[in-house]
Amino acid sequence: MDNSEIITNFDIKQYLDDKDIEYRTKGKNVSSGWTEINCVFPDCSDGSFHLGINNKSGLYKCWICSAKGNVIKLVMQIEICSYKQAINIIKKYPKDIYLQNEEPERKLIDKRDFSLPKEIQLEWPIEHLTYLIDRNFEFEDIIKKYRLKPVYNFGKYRYRIIAPIFLDRKIVSYQAMDVLKTDNRPPYLPCPISESIIPVNHCLYNIDTVIDKVIITEGITDVWRLGDKAVATFTSNFTSEQIALLIRKKVKEAYILYDADANKKGKALANQLSGIIKKVKLIGLEKGDPADLSDQDAGKLKRDLLDE
Repeated sequence: MDNSEIITNFDIKQYLDDKDIEYRTKGKNVSSGWTEINCVFPDCSDGSFHLGINNKSGLYKCWICSAKGNVIKLVMQIEICSYKQAINIIKKYPKDIYLQNEEPERKLIDKRDFSLPKEIQLEWPIEHLTYLIDRNFEFEDIIKKYRLKPVYNFGKYRYRIIAPIFLDRKIVSYQAMDVLKTDNRPPYLPCPISESIIPVNHCLYNIDTVIDKVIITEGITDVWRLGDKAVATFTSNFTSEQIALLIRKKVKEAYILYDADANKKGKALANQLSGIIKKVKLIGLEKGDPADLSDQDAGKLKRDLLDE
């Protein structure tokens, strides 16, 4: 078991119980999926449970002094011990619930057939192809590689491209992208949670192509430009479930390539990942988004970042 698995498999509540450290899992200012304690770092004045520990990712942050990291660092502070000693302590508190959370999800994917919108059709309308051509995509390659489907001029997803979302090579959800680009239409519509196997914001688009290095972008078109080893969080926001997918993939290097107007959100993601991934780097764009890059520039960027 490597350190990322040790971190996510740590039963923080059992550890706190044994150490007789008071904590909160619900109530005022306690977010779902977090365990809150009084900050243990000496320079902090917290007296009201402002240090939050994410139950899935094993990351913590204090909302008073901004201390952050993973539970190894936290245990080192609580125990006043070395890094190696903290790992040995954490290993004594395996969290069975983490493994249980993973397994039902896989069984559900194996047993349940997922349905894409019934309005999709085989023939690609000119409006949809024009959208891809105008953005300089090799549309035949993109359609085949990402199994894209068009919806023409009727139904909830009219004039949209349906992009299936895969996990373990099974479709678990989808996102519908507008091709008209008018102000009165949202650019993206996610698959409703009630119809998803896994909600869109719990997924990472294109995660199945990742091995140990990843480029993290916002949108699915960014992935279409960059190709394998690039994933999308769908918005500039990110969730603990998405971080858990990177942990599950045992990613060792992460390069965050958010749109030029989302550098602040990209920096926040970099800070979150720095406690669990060996190498994290924020790559800034002066303007636009990764999808606006030429194929040549995108290829050079990938070679420079991923040593390909």
